Amino acid sequence: MRRRPFSQDRLHMPDRHRGLGAELANRIASPMRRPSTTAATRCVTALLLATGVSGTALAADTGEAMGPPAPGGTEPAATTPTATAKPAAADLDTTPDPWRLGDDIAARVDARWNAARGVYMNEKGYPDTRLNALMLQLHGMAAQAGHVGASRNDARIAPMVQVLTSPPVLVARNLRPRQTGHFPHAPAWTPSIGEDPEQAVLHPSIDTAVVRALTAAWRARSVIGMTPELGTRIGQVLIDLAASPFYRAPSRALNQINWHAEVYAAALEVAGDKSVLDDYRAQLKWFADHAHSPAYSGGSPNLTSGGGFRYLPNRPRSAQLNSIETTEYGNLAVGALGFYQAFLKAGMQRLSAADEKVLRQWSKHMLLGSWTQAGYPNWDTGLGTKRRHLRQYWAWSLDGLMTASGPDALLGYPKQRQYARSIAEHGIALYLATAWSPDMAALTGPLPAKTSFNAPNGFTSGSGNELIGPLRFALLDASLDGRFQDVPSTEPPNWFAHDQETGRYALSTPTYNTAILPTRAGQGQGGVEPVRLFDGLMRPLTSLGGRGTGSFGLALIKDGVVRLDTEPALPGRQSMSDVRPSGDPPDTSRSFEQQADVTAGVRSGFGRVALRHRFHTTDLQTVYRLTRVTKGSTVALRVPLWGTRSSLVVKQGAIRQGGGFVRTGTPLTLGGRTTDGAEMTVRFGGIPRSAKVAFVTLRPDGYHPDGGRQAIVTFTAPSTRFAVTRRIDVTTAK
Repeated sequence: MRRRPFSQDRLHMPDRHRGLGAELANRIASPMRRPSTTAATRCVTALLLATGVSGTALAADTGEAMGPPAPGGTEPAATTPTATAKPAAADLDTTPDPWRLGDDIAARVDARWNAARGVYMNEKGYPDTRLNALMLQLHGMAAQAGHVGASRNDARIAPMVQVLTSPPVLVARNLRPRQTGHFPHAPAWTPSIGEDPEQAVLHPSIDTAVVRALTAAWRARSVIGMTPELGTRIGQVLIDLAASPFYRAPSRALNQINWHAEVYAAALEVAGDKSVLDDYRAQLKWFADHAHSPAYSGGSPNLTSGGGFRYLPNRPRSAQLNSIETTEYGNLAVGALGFYQAFLKAGMQRLSAADEKVLRQWSKHMLLGSWTQAGYPNWDTGLGTKRRHLRQYWAWSLDGLMTASGPDALLGYPKQRQYARSIAEHGIALYLATAWSPDMAALTGPLPAKTSFNAPNGFTSGSGNELIGPLRFALLDASLDGRFQDVPSTEPPNWFAHDQETGRYALSTPTYNTAILPTRAGQGQGGVEPVRLFDGLMRPLTSLGGRGTGSFGLALIKDGVVRLDTEPALPGRQSMSDVRPSGDPPDTSRSFEQQADVTAGVRSGFGRVALRHRFHTTDLQTVYRLTRVTKGSTVALRVPLWGTRSSLVVKQGAIRQGGGFVRTGTPLTLGGRTTDGAEMTVRFGGIPRSAKVAFVTLRPDGYHPDGGRQAIVTFTAPSTRFAVTRRIDVTTAK
């Protein structure tokens, strides 16, 4: 069996704006009652105002499932649908067809083929170079595999190769000055076939897309009857590219050595060009030499102390984009390690043991620190919404992981290839089940949204072509067996990765995944709490990030002002110590069986909180030890839940009475179930009988695209020194 299938009961993560069918949503929704005016609600209002939240609709503290707002309530902001999602996940066959997605896309774009020009036209009517490169790669791979289906079209390969190896798309000279996102160089390829090459914006990512396409066509040369002249032409283009000033070492695009590595690998394979051996080695050595020391004046190292990829090494560590690692580009860059063994076999001198160790540690961190068992990135990035949750970058990142874990890679972790195969299988299945449906093969049918979870897209200029993401997943699906044919798929264990420099702690188990980020990471999120929580099928349980209202946290309130918060909306009012692994040195990345612990602290003039988070396979336990608490302070505990129509209830520890809840002697326990079917139970300890429970409904925003529900538990601090516990149990997806 190639891939463990997801059944309809096991997976449902629709795009919110393409959304859950009304029938499914209505099964769990019930009418919202008007806000109560109890003391608990007044305290909640103060908390919301103090944390900078306005316009938040307060729901009655019934603990019942919420549906449409009552008259006078707040309606979540409407979104415009861009596609129609399946109302539930597709049932995948036991032996899924790896060409299914490619065939769907090829059928969709068939009518866009311009035979006179030898190119495909994009949805806007012009010949996009990336689209044509990806389609050529698909046709070449299908021919080499002997596939019978729409992905295969041998007759179009030669005309496309002719176009992509000729001016004007093949750039001979570029006069446009260097700017962000533009690297003037030649040979190169323009973004659009036919535009002025001298003024085109050039990027090595376009070059490597064409390089992969030409390599795939060359590999299929005997099957399609490619002329020797055309095969030689491909080889010469690759030789010229590898020998050009931009690609010849020591030149590089900042620290993104993957572009150069792919060019070298293609020149070596197709043309037998061994002059690239020294270049490839030089790029790897340079990266290792500057992994933890700056290469650029006034800049910063290639990696953070824990092994996270730094997007702008020519900028200082303090630059906003460098405040946290960039997951998607880190996975792209680490793909450079995927050709190491092949170059050694071709005669390259081995790197020193010290350099190999640095690169292996980087590869290990990228695996454990940026991937979940569900096949989705544990996604943090200095680029924020400009990359995060963009599906084309999900596919691109997954390709980087697969390349860095390939048969010729310099591996960084035991069973890395088996784990990477499992992650890839689950990632592709997740995409097929949540983003693509067979009716999308229709030429006029809607295509998947650009982002997962209806997350905001801050990179519209770089994600305009709606077929790029699906095509990248199609190529991953079609190539998976070939890349990992010698290893079985093995589900990864529980694992975590800590980065002392950035303060990031990422953790993933087969049941859930999360991360803790310090507030200095910016982007309006962070603290010492789990900043987001997904279940094992990547269904959001809380949010995509954030802080303050709408996040887990404990706050101390005095005189209507939040004086201390473990996930603060206004972090400047207090001091915080980053999370640190307990029992492990800083910057540790490793797997664990029983538990993983971290500690952190928050202090202000109104009290101190020492935290310990203890992570197990299916639950997260937190102990808050409060000291020096100002007399008369109010403690507020927040429990968020994804989606305004989700169900958040009191399961035990309080009973409904009048307009509010009355505590009982049992532990206070809340239960949450999202409209996607993700479930968690939250149990508190140390909550006095005098505590109040209220529920609020949160407006949609960038971190809560579907809005949210939130329970707030408040009580007067019983003394200056006390403890509260919280246990979050995530239901194992079946």
